[in-house]
Amino acid sequence: MQEINRELFHVRGKNLESMETISRPTLSFWQDAWRRLKKDKAAIVGLVVIGRGVKTLIIAMCIVGWIGTCRFVRGEVYRLKEQDYVSAAKVLGVPDLTIIIRYMIPNIMGLLVTNLCMAIPGAIFNEAFLSYIGLGIAPPNCSWGILAKEGIKMLRVAPHQVIVPAFFICTTMLALNLLGDGLRDALDPKLRGTE
Repeated sequence: MQEINRELFHVRGKNLESMETISRPTLSFWQDAWRRLKKDKAAIVGLVVIGRGVKTLIIAMCIVGWIGTCRFVRGEVYRLKEQDYVSAAKVLGVPDLTIIIRYMIPNIMGLLVTNLCMAIPGAIFNEAFLSYIGLGIAPPNCSWGILAKEGIKMLRVAPHQVIVPAFFICTTMLALNLLGDGLRDALDPKLRGTE
């Protein structure tokens, strides 16, 4: 067996200046904005076509909000159906409906509750964002996005009008993320019995 030493390797293109810099992807403002809006473009189109309001916002967010949860549940079902206890139940002749009710649903329920709890902060942020850009809730009604939009006009005079809604948006999202983390730790079957 040949011994590995430095002579076997050649240094190519060593540039100390480029090694010291942090390289980040070059995205323009519009590219970054489009990347963020791509997820909610169906909701935005619905809000533009139908009009503003609470009911319209709920309908638009429901149209696009179920896709991530559906993809998550589908992946979990595919993962669970390959487990040994499901294979053993099939070999024993247990009907498919019984396997779904007795084995699949209880194992998915904890993860589904956690996933939905983690999706609530995203929905809050989407509502605040859509209201901020003028596509969400109409101004007679109140929303953190509308409060931030109105407060940004008075930023130099009264910065608290922007800071307070932003603080409550961040605090609510953090609290719900922590709740989702705690629920995941309590309900995830992979974490049961491990301390």
